[in-house]
Amino acid sequence: LIDQPQYCGYQDFELSCQVQETTQDVTILTFPYAGNFSVFHIDYAQQVVQLSYSEGCLPGILLQGLNLSGSPFMSVNTQSYTFYNCSTMVQYPGVTKIPCLSGFNFYVVAILTDGYTPSTSVCLEIAKVMVPMSTDWWEDGMTLGWNQPDCRWCESHQGTCLFENVGAGLQVRCGSAIKHGMLH
Repeated sequence: LIDQPQYCGYQDFELSCQVQETTQDVTILTFPYAGNFSVFHIDYAQQVVQLSYSEGCLPGILLQGLNLSGSPFMSVNTQSYTFYNCSTMVQYPGVTKIPCLSGFNFYVVAILTDGYTPSTSVCLEIAKVMVPMSTDWWEDGMTLGWNQPDCRWCESHQGTCLFENVGAGLQVRCGSAIKHGMLH
């Protein structure tokens, strides 16, 4: 968490709490160039975090270019989508309406780039975008991963990922991992 002792957590993994009056408090992960995201789940063994964009419209951020610079996070399992601005709603399998970008008399949709291409008389292409896959990305959810520190083995063996030498860099080791094999 932000404001914790210096070697209590790994650098650039700063979480904060947002107190809600009407709902449950929310854990927030802030990206320097992308804003605040609510944390739904952290999987330390897979080194992924499931997030929801808490400041509005994630597809809009993706169209502008999701900038994760200044953080250890990266998109995982990305797929290319083509965004279209359509004068009528396109009804076709694989067409995803983006409500937060659509208006009263137009619809913004996203379609896998290698998939169906709507008629140019109905839809104009906006952009091709690499989307970090999640089951609900068009509703502001996404999954990101990280490589450093690499604690996957340790976490998957019920160990605790620790700093190798506090104050001497950010190398990690595994402590208290369950040992497999025969007892002596």
